[in-house]
Amino acid sequence: MVPRREVLRAMFGVAAAAALGAVCGPTTAVPPASQRRYRIGYLTGRVAECVTEPRDWQVANGVAIRAGRPSIPLPDACAEGPVVRALEERGYRLGENLEWITVSPAKIGPATQPDLVPPAAAVVALEVDVIIAQASNAAFAAKEATATIPIVVNSAADVVEAGLVASLARPGGNITGVSTRVLETGLKRVEVLREAFPRVKSPILVYGIQPSNLLAIGPGVESARKLGLSPVAIQLTDEPGFLLKARRALDDGADSLVVFAPLAGPGPATVLAFVREHRLPAVFIGLEYHDQGAVSFYASTDDFPSKVAEYVDRILNGANPGDLPIVGPTTWELVVNLKVADALGTKIASSVVARATRIVK
Repeated sequence: MVPRREVLRAMFGVAAAAALGAVCGPTTAVPPASQRRYRIGYLTGRVAECVTEPRDWQVANGVAIRAGRPSIPLPDACAEGPVVRALEERGYRLGENLEWITVSPAKIGPATQPDLVPPAAAVVALEVDVIIAQASNAAFAAKEATATIPIVVNSAADVVEAGLVASLARPGGNITGVSTRVLETGLKRVEVLREAFPRVKSPILVYGIQPSNLLAIGPGVESARKLGLSPVAIQLTDEPGFLLKARRALDDGADSLVVFAPLAGPGPATVLAFVREHRLPAVFIGLEYHDQGAVSFYASTDDFPSKVAEYVDRILNGANPGDLPIVGPTTWELVVNLKVADALGTKIASSVVARATRIVK
């Protein structure tokens, strides 16, 4: 039987090559090492948030391909631009010694996981030197598509627990990169809630649709119980369903809320509106809420693009990706918004205010 990834490569390789040719023109033979032009494939499921010039995208068989650098700054939700700039700082120049190709699904639903198997097959067919896989679903799709092309993951969550790599210290195979810790940071947010609002007893733990969320929420509920709390876990798949379950939880005694794991699409706005309507003590993921919550706690990913660029550089210079350890965040941000707290009629414990890395008054 022909392996699934080989079938997919045959299906999407022609479309990928045609789309790339339409954007970049014909490819040339590989020059000597001293003049090598490296080809980086950026695999992402967030094209809907990252597109700045749709006319530059070539679409075939549900796969969208764009070659070249974004011409204007990208939205905060897209990690593509910072990685390109970090590579430039290491001497890689687009149009000179670097060819950048973004590959993604052509269409993405607002609250569903995109199918990245066809785009992963397309990026492999383009014979890139390195694949940068943005987030967990891209990392797994790339892993299925190739066992030989080096893969550098960016912000994949809980990679050992999810089965992406064997260990953090020696991931093995063709994968390395940077990883977030959804379970660890979710538990820290529960601890912050308990300290910031000592009277809370039953928090609603809101989590999203990503596979990492599903892995983390069960242990998260058990850990919250060990802290003496009575948590209620609610997955946010759509606004009506979430609001119905959340209001029912309030009727049953829930008194606070923690965004336990990342939410997709309109999720952050839905949760913020619910918290404000019911004036709930809450702890959020800061980057998604733009300081609109009273308390936000999250791991900083500011250094992720530079680490991804470092690993790409080392691989292009001969390093084995499986020997490069998976790294995670090194700093944490605790944001306290006293203005929002006053508007909600809540008081934040002084110990949390004292430890805050940023205070909004």
